[in-house]
Amino acid sequence: MYLSTGNYLKAEENFKNSIRMTLQGIGAENLKYGSTINNYAELCHKTGRFREADELYKEAIANAEKFSNFNSSEIISRKMNYAIFIQNQGQYQEALKIYSADFSTVTFGLSKFIF
Repeated sequence: MYLSTGNYLKAEENFKNSIRMTLQGIGAENLKYGSTINNYAELCHKTGRFREADELYKEAIANAEKFSNFNSSEIISRKMNYAIFIQNQGQYQEALKIYSADFSTVTFGLSKFIF
């Protein structure tokens, strides 16, 4: 909520608390942790902390790849977020590779239902 309304200080406080509580409770070996760091990466992106955002996006993708099914919407969503981030950084070719790879994954996944 705070991220979408532009209250970045409160959003950061909430993300850090959520990460801390998740780590203390169930640890980092789950999708909830990955979702939180993905959202925190978005905050870092919006506030110009690009190096931190890059690391968090990559960690969130690795988390989704480890704890969700292949072709999962979690994986695709996190990769799309990262592609948008690197596109905004001027890395157009790298972003295009991610967009292309994930579009073919989605298309392949849907083809099971079409045919």
